[in-house]
Order: sequence, then structure tokens, then C-alpha cells
Amino acid sequence: AGEYNIAILIREYRNGQQIGSIVRDMQILVEECENLPPVVEVPFDEVCVIAGNVLEFDVRATAPLSEDEQLVRLTALGGPFEVTYGPATFTPNTETFEEDPVVKTFRWDVPCEAISAQFYQVVFKATDNGFGDTTGLATLKTVRIKVVGPPPEDVQAEPQSNEVNVSWQMPYACEDTENNYFRGFTVWRREGSANFVRDTCTPGLDGSGYTKLFNVPIMDTEDGRYIYTDTDVERGRTYCYRILAEFALTTPTGSTTYNPVESLASDSICVQL
Repeated sequence: AGEYNIAILIREYRNGQQIGSIVRDMQILVEECENLPPVVEVPFDEVCVIAGNVLEFDVRATAPLSEDEQLVRLTALGGPFEVTYGPATFTPNTETFEEDPVVKTFRWDVPCEAISAQFYQVVFKATDNGFGDTTGLATLKTVRIKVVGPPPEDVQAEPQSNEVNVSWQMPYACEDTENNYFRGFTVWRREGSANFVRDTCTPGLDGSGYTKLFNVPIMDTEDGRYIYTDTDVERGRTYCYRILAEFALTTPTGSTTYNPVESLASDSICVQL
């Protein structure tokens, strides 16, 4: 316990040369107390969800049993609340101290625009009123959420004399996105089947033994289905195909894409010429 003071020196540089500095001080008061921080309970620390689905779970905040007369405040912040399209909710939407325990519901109807290679983070904060009506000890609990693109569905392959016609379901679940975030599809192929297990947290096909047949995503259609004709084939061989949906952000001019993201892979379809 005691009173402490620290000084923080901040230097400003321009082109490698110091042009100024400033000192700020911080006072820290350490007091003896018998209070214990609240406990935050969540069903998982990390979860992956397919865009178009709903992620919903309860968050529970309690004071330790010996302090069951304390009040608790439970709040949340993070990326899912800040997205432009379809932000998450945390209800009841209150920021007051409430009787222990406090239970609130996180709910996110996950939009396709939220598909990302990076995890979103949600921080749940529980604060007790051990020091009065406005403050107390606090506990933070972070949940990481990864949003992945749904796999293309109903992949079919029809062998011809010197080619294979591959088609899949139209419309695709996430083809209607703002700012052309959905870019199209890529087709992946391998010779012979493989024991590939799709993992919801690991989209794409890198390292699976499949080879991407082209780099620029396509959206060709015929008879109400997306199609691709593979002409680089040989008789007597067995070819297996999977489809990926491709997403990317676009520069304001629309000329360049960046931050590409691949969906979960479709089921495999194999044919023999």
C-alpha cells in the first residue's frame, strides 16, 4: 500500500531529428482491501462461424461468493460491434451496476461483409462496486471470433471427350455483398481422391494437395449454374475438383483489390475420363 508517482518522457521526432519533448506524470494510489475481482464466464475463448449464421451465447458475471451482496456491471466492446453491416448486440443494453449475478446475451447475425482472415476480438468487462457506486475491481475476458465464407454447394462434374465441365449451385450464399466484396470463384484440382477434412477455422485449400487452375476469379454461368470447363485433361486419369469463393477489399478507384480471403472449400467431386 502507498502512494506512487511515475514520470513519462515523450519525445517527438521528424526525419530522424528530435524536435520536442514533454513529460507527463501519473499518480498511483495503492490501498489495502479485502475485495476480490468479479468472475466472467463465457462458453469458449475462441470460435469460428460461417457467414450467414447467427452466433449467440450468454455471458455471466458474478462477484466471489463471499461478496455476494456486491453489485456488478457487465459491458462489452470490440470489432463485431463496430462493423458497418450487421453489427452485433449485447443485451440487455445497460451499463449500470446490477444485482449479482448479471447475465447478458451476445448475438451476431454474421454478415458476409464480415468475412476476414483475421480474428475479431470481443472484450467483456465486469466491474464491481467495491469502492463505491462508480468504481471497483474489474475483470476482462476476451473471446476471439473468426468469420469464414460458406463453401460453394452442389458441385458436379461431367466428363466429355477432351474436357470436364464443372458446375456448382447458383446463387452462392454470399454472392450479394456491399462494395463488390465477393469477387468470384476459383477451381482447384488434383489427380486422385484425398482424405481432406474440412476445418471451419481453416478456409482455403493450401497444403491440401489441390492445385489452383487459374488466379483470376470467375463467375461464368450456364443454365442457372456457375460453370468452368477444364480442357487441360488427359484420358485415363481421375480428376477431383473443389471450388472456393474469393473475397477481397477494393481500392476507392476500383482498380486494385487487397486483403484477399478464401472461403471454406466445397465438397469434392471426382470423374474419370
